[in-house]
Amino acid sequence: MMNEYCDAVIKNSTRHLSPVVKKAVDYIHLHLDHSLSLNEIAAILHVNSSHLSRKFKQDMNMTIIDYINQRRVEEAKLYLQRGNISITEIAFMVGFNDLNYFTRVFKKFTSFTPSQYMKSEQDI
Repeated sequence: MMNEYCDAVIKNSTRHLSPVVKKAVDYIHLHLDHSLSLNEIAAILHVNSSHLSRKFKQDMNMTIIDYINQRRVEEAKLYLQRGNISITEIAFMVGFNDLNYFTRVFKKFTSFTPSQYMKSEQDI
């Protein structure tokens, strides 16, 4: 359990990030359930969107949209594990406005559809 905690701390540490990317990550985490875009985040942080995009890719090894979607999927997985909320509700709760898009993104990151994932968690 201690190793899992240490791994999580290292994985989620933002020390290695440039200040602008750290601010973007913090903003994303606080507003994950809202509509987010590169341009909106750049405007909030008062930086050029191209600069933010380049720095984010450099520091995180993924685009800002992929990061947002990955975080949303991780959040959705927690709700799906509980099994008491509909997939449509979960999609909206984690910031997706379209159930079909949520399903495609979820499958991209997990290789499962949300319903397959929920079923696999219940079988454990």
